[in-house]
Amino acid sequence: MYKGKIRLDRREFLLCNSLMKKTNTTANYDYFIKLDTAPYRGKWIAIAKNKVAAVSKTANQAFSDATKKYPEENISLAKVPSQNTLILRLNK
Repeated sequence: MYKGKIRLDRREFLLCNSLMKKTNTTANYDYFIKLDTAPYRGKWIAIAKNKVAAVSKTANQAFSDATKKYPEENISLAKVPSQNTLILRLNK
């Protein structure tokens, strides 16, 4: 289990993984893309086993709560944008 602090940049939207296991990472990402995030606006969510494992105002707290519930699982973190955030995807 990760014991250090999580340091993330301040982008409104960020998806990162605590462990780089491709199988669970893809499943967590696919779940997040289909998830109705309206109840979580402006908060951090931790995703494990195709579920929202924890919700918090900080990434550290969401990660900590999720690892207590799912200590052996790959945890993905996402900052859910506020209602007024516009996210653009640029393709090269």
